[in-house]
Amino acid sequence: MDRTPAPAPTVIFLPAGLLLAVKAGAAGEVLAVMQGAVRDSERGMWAVTVPKGLELAVRAALHDGLQQQLADEPPHRHATYRRFADRAMTSLLA
Repeated sequence: MDRTPAPAPTVIFLPAGLLLAVKAGAAGEVLAVMQGAVRDSERGMWAVTVPKGLELAVRAALHDGLQQQLADEPPHRHATYRRFADRAMTSLLA
């Protein structure tokens, strides 16, 4: 019997507005992952655990959610949301 441990999931951190924007456009497994987000009071954000194999799907949903969030936010907030999304996308590539 092979006792190789399962690959560890990736945890990304998103602000509430971006999480809601991703949830609004997500479906299936990606939506289930986003709905499993847990509030991280220490960071003041939502921790999302992304299982191995769903990284690319979550990245695509994050990109779409970011575009929606930027359309809804005033321009002075765009850099902040882009920074959060970039950090999450970079984590998903590692």
